[in-house]
Amino acid sequence: MAANAFLRALAKAARSILLYDPSNEAVKNFIDEYRGAGLEALALGPMTLEIRPFEILLGREIVYLERDRERSVAFRMFRDGVRRLTIEPEVSWEELFHLLEILSIRYTGVRQAEDDIVTLLWKAGFQHISIAAVEGFVPEEEGGGPGATSEAPAAGSELLGMQQAAGRLDVPADWDLPLSDHKPSSEPLVFQEAAIEDLEAARDEIASRHLADQSLRLLWETLVLVRDPADPTSLTDLYHFISEVRDFLLSEGQIGQLVRLARELRAMDDLVTRRLEEELRRLADESALRRVLQSLSRTATEAPDELMELLEMVPGDHLASLVAILQVERAAAPRRVARQLIERYVTERLDYLRGHLENADARVAADILAAVGAASSALGLQLAALTATRSEPDVQRRILDIVRAIDPAETDTELLLAMVDSPEKDVRLAGIEQLGRRGDRRAFRRLAALLEREESPGVPGGGARGRALAQVNARRAFEEFLPWVRPPGWWSQFKARNARPQLHQWTAIAALGQLATPEAEDALVWLAKRAGTEVREHCKRALRGIREETGR
Repeated sequence: MAANAFLRALAKAARSILLYDPSNEAVKNFIDEYRGAGLEALALGPMTLEIRPFEILLGREIVYLERDRERSVAFRMFRDGVRRLTIEPEVSWEELFHLLEILSIRYTGVRQAEDDIVTLLWKAGFQHISIAAVEGFVPEEEGGGPGATSEAPAAGSELLGMQQAAGRLDVPADWDLPLSDHKPSSEPLVFQEAAIEDLEAARDEIASRHLADQSLRLLWETLVLVRDPADPTSLTDLYHFISEVRDFLLSEGQIGQLVRLARELRAMDDLVTRRLEEELRRLADESALRRVLQSLSRTATEAPDELMELLEMVPGDHLASLVAILQVERAAAPRRVARQLIERYVTERLDYLRGHLENADARVAADILAAVGAASSALGLQLAALTATRSEPDVQRRILDIVRAIDPAETDTELLLAMVDSPEKDVRLAGIEQLGRRGDRRAFRRLAALLEREESPGVPGGGARGRALAQVNARRAFEEFLPWVRPPGWWSQFKARNARPQLHQWTAIAALGQLATPEAEDALVWLAKRAGTEVREHCKRALRGIREETGR
């Protein structure tokens, strides 16, 4: 029953996770249900699931049955060649979630580019999930070959697929040699059932999770031959095999095993190390790094320790590789981790990053700014000044992040003024607020001039600009904005009382409220008694601020 609940939760979550927005509440509920069912089922022991076309068995019990191909998780796995799936109780939630991601990819029905389930499961490099698989098959109506027809019965199509798979089985190289002489025994042959422990040990020995270990073990054994002066095996004979192992580990996302491979190659004697330098570089070149980053979980935010160790151990210009990856990679997680890795090179390679920043597209420029700003606020500020005139939203927001993390006194006024000209409203407001905190009087006229370009009355930007102007130059702000609050002469006062609130007046109220002087307070009280509801409430807020600050 627990296995049935787990598989039903898995099927529901797999169908929905890629069809709806990740923040959708229903998707979150499906994932929570899947996690809870998995923990409950695995608390009872390991699950070894036998996969059939439309059924999944646990021992002799059918724990999942769905005959609709479009909805059947059993059919998806069986079609791709999975025949047994084993999940151990020690499995982590990250591995369970990655299993869900793999099955959800196959549920989408996009067949142009994605790997089959067997390949995806092998690439995942699970430690506590293993599979037994045969070559997959494609139902006749999906094959698209000669004679394919959508009217063919489902059972017939499956049988045809399995027959085709059986016809391509590999056989030993010496299968057709003459049989060795065998003297018949006088003892009668008796069938003996193999012990369960022996069968389990044999199955575990060939489990998919051991493939990386076995590949490396074979490589270690061949390297022993290279070191043996009496053996004719040379390192040249192994270059192709080393490349094959490296590519396999990269495709599996086995970063820890890549580190083991790099460590072993570096341990060779000096002569061999020089000959192997190119092989070492290929363990962490641009192509290898991108494949490693793509193998990370979609929720990854930091580089694994094994990857950091690999970069330290393997020679090469890793910063150039990471920047090149940012130029072509589109997935969020690889870009996020690449940015984090770039932080390690900021101090020593700032000129390199500055040179790429000027001509980079918006996404790459934004990522470089983020990496430099996270590594050093001061260096981030230098690069922000170089890109302040760029109008792309991604770049503007990265500049905003850098400026917000720095003391306004350390920020350049020209950079803040460039932010005030930004097309992004939140960037403009942040630039205005930072200018106010910085208190540079040279910015007063520039800020005041922006009032003429604003069209929306009563927007929050008016309040922020008024406060900033008062902070930059209190005396000029009082002289400039007092007439907007309490105009001289009865006719001007009459018009101010009956006019709609404009951004100028909104800014003036905020500026006088920031000054907190008796003269400013009198002007705000005068306008509050005569203005409409919106302006009166704005005046009251400004007056409350004055009284809280002065204690009057």
